[in-house]
Amino acid sequence: MTFQLLKKQPGMISLDGNNNSSSEELHETNLVNKHFVKVIDSCIGHFEIKDQGSVLYWMQKFTFNHLELNLSITEYGVCTDNGLVMRHHVRNRSAESVRIQVEDQDIDRQFNPQFGSDQGLTLTDGGFVIETNDQG
Repeated sequence: MTFQLLKKQPGMISLDGNNNSSSEELHETNLVNKHFVKVIDSCIGHFEIKDQGSVLYWMQKFTFNHLELNLSITEYGVCTDNGLVMRHHVRNRSAESVRIQVEDQDIDRQFNPQFGSDQGLTLTDGGFVIETNDQG
């Protein structure tokens, strides 16, 4: 898989505008058992309410400080029988803008997920671009 295809996959984080991976660490033969996340805090839970359905909830915090990335991402999610809601808080201390891919453009959807941002970010080509924002 080329870097151009890889960076378009959901969940992929890359420097915005980076069209080629020049890092030897990202070459396929070097990716076996690699861990680029420095800190992971997470919890997950599930409960069921009789005759009303069930709820799955989680919180995860990832801290990246590897290659050119220096950012923390906190993810909160709740999934019920009626749908899924997720929120991400991203603190980007990298020298450049970071792109986070959220949409899988390779699948034929049976539904239309809604992606939005309370920070004025616009979904572009299936992802959000996060500027350097050391304050948050």
